[in-house]
Amino acid sequence: MPRNASGTYSLPTGNPVESGTVIQSTWANSTLNDVASALTDSLSRAGNGGMLAPFYFTNGTVSEPSISFTTENSSGLYLPFATDVRMTITGTDVMRWSAGGVAQIYKNSIWENILISSDIGSFVNPGTADTQTLRWDNANLKWIPSDVLKTGLTGVTVNGSGGLLVQGTGGISVTGNGGLSVTGAAGLLSTGAGTNSFRAGTSAGSDNQGANSIAIGQLAGETDQGANGIIINSSGSVLNDTTVGHIHIASGSASINYNDTDKFTFNNNVNVTGDITATGTITATGTITATNGIVGSSIGATTPSTGAFTTLTATGNITVGPEDAVDQGGQIEYLAPNDTITWVTEATGADEFTSSFHIRPEGIHTSGALILGGTTASNNQQAIEMYTTGTLRVSIDNVGIVKGLWSDTLGANANSQFQVVAALPATPDTDTIYFVVP
Repeated sequence: MPRNASGTYSLPTGNPVESGTVIQSTWANSTLNDVASALTDSLSRAGNGGMLAPFYFTNGTVSEPSISFTTENSSGLYLPFATDVRMTITGTDVMRWSAGGVAQIYKNSIWENILISSDIGSFVNPGTADTQTLRWDNANLKWIPSDVLKTGLTGVTVNGSGGLLVQGTGGISVTGNGGLSVTGAAGLLSTGAGTNSFRAGTSAGSDNQGANSIAIGQLAGETDQGANGIIINSSGSVLNDTTVGHIHIASGSASINYNDTDKFTFNNNVNVTGDITATGTITATGTITATNGIVGSSIGATTPSTGAFTTLTATGNITVGPEDAVDQGGQIEYLAPNDTITWVTEATGADEFTSSFHIRPEGIHTSGALILGGTTASNNQQAIEMYTTGTLRVSIDNVGIVKGLWSDTLGANANSQFQVVAALPATPDTDTIYFVVP
């Protein structure tokens, strides 16, 4: 071989020749053949042929790179360390490649990573509008500018029908003045909740949250929440509600709870400065106070054992609805033995009752009651009537005549009355005591 493993060429045996000796064909032919073989194994400066084995360079330096150029020998490639190949321009590092496929550029004295992909054909296109971000297009194996997620000086904008999907335990934090705006059809979804449900807050709706439900606040519906319900919790304690269609709001001081049947329940006082309007029953174990009136079809208790309100106070009008059935008009009822009522009215015609006012025990109102308004057709302050055991005992009619003052023949006489007259009538009434005045 004309060259050894280090690339050093040595003349074949018989060389060098001695001065004055005869040139022989065996020496000349073998030597020239060996030289020709060595030249053939060398690279042509004209670019003829090519390397048949790896081409090795010296490591070089940043100012004298191992691969350089005749017109700029301080620019090129060199190897400063193992697994670290760099490009230098006029003696200054500009780019490097290291083990693991990391590519970096040198900018402002800092090595910055370059966006790369292991997928064949990947490249990054320039954007077409301000605030665009990059989105990977796997069908075409490339990065493309996208308007789905836009970032600007005023915040982040999410477009598209998918909305914003946040996964993981960290949640999402928005600190900008613009807050969080979601314009997608899917709205803001919290993963791990029930179907079509939403949760926000530590451990809110984390387990067994029903479909179409909302849980907001720490420990709101932590382990159980019924479907189609709403829980808002700031109490600091676990608040679960398995009732379908519930509305449950709780703080550290009070709570409001709707049972999806017929009523809201408050665990603290309810103060109303305007009107209370109800088509059903209003029940309270304490005091109901309204400065502008209470309106409803029935005000009282449905369970006599628990009693009705202790006191009902209204500084405005109390209005009850029309009759629900025969012989039973709109009523204010007190079913417990010690219940009381305080009614403050103005002495004006505006305070006339639009229906009879009954104070009575449970049952048909004539079994025992005080009736303001009477039972006449108009029910407009025609009389004041008092019943016991279903019998009218005392009444005051629309002109002020008081009846039912005594009994006769050991029985009640509802027609008994006093009457002031100027003269006795020709046929005195047997049920009347007359006072004759001049």
